[in-house]
Amino acid sequence: MIRLHDKVWIPQEDHPEINFVGLLIGPRGNTLKSLEADTGAKIIIRGKGSVKEGKLGRREGPMPGENEPLHAYVTGTDTTVIKKACEKVISIF
Repeated sequence: MIRLHDKVWIPQEDHPEINFVGLLIGPRGNTLKSLEADTGAKIIIRGKGSVKEGKLGRREGPMPGENEPLHAYVTGTDTTVIKKACEKVISIF
């Protein structure tokens, strides 16, 4: 199965007073889970600020996209799924 992907850049540097990661994840991860269920896409938060300082990722070494600005990495099986998920992520901001 072919997986397509896209990135939605999160304007954290422009608005440092807003907790975008918290808005996307939501209480107990429910907002993110709901977005994924509604769209059929997988959404991963990556980039600077996606992991708390001093914490390591799932494995030793840098996580994928760690040196990029904060973003939502959206994967899905077709462009319609990805477009819908990206629009929903943007609507949260």
